[in-house]
Amino acid sequence: MNEAFTRIESPFHCDLHSFTSEQRLVHADLTARLVAAILEKRELAEGFAFRLDAEKAPPDVIGQWIELERKCCPFFGFRLDVEPERGAIWLQLNGRVGVKDFIRAELKL
Repeated sequence: MNEAFTRIESPFHCDLHSFTSEQRLVHADLTARLVAAILEKRELAEGFAFRLDAEKAPPDVIGQWIELERKCCPFFGFRLDVEPERGAIWLQLNGRVGVKDFIRAELKL
């Protein structure tokens, strides 16, 4: 018998209860750093791509933010591109229909 797999989609809201008190503070700090590091924004079909200032948001900081963000917003998809020779760093946030508006609101774009 072949059973169909059905994925249950999480609602569009940040589940800040998924964080400890310390993680909540770290997440807020990392989010502020990430937003301050945006040099360029590109709208994509299912989200946004952001070129980031590597001095303000190096890859390890972005990775830490992604790890926390996955806890509170499991509906996001992430892609991090780090170009060679200390080139550009691009972070993509995407997801299903409606996520683009959520990103705009949450990051105040």
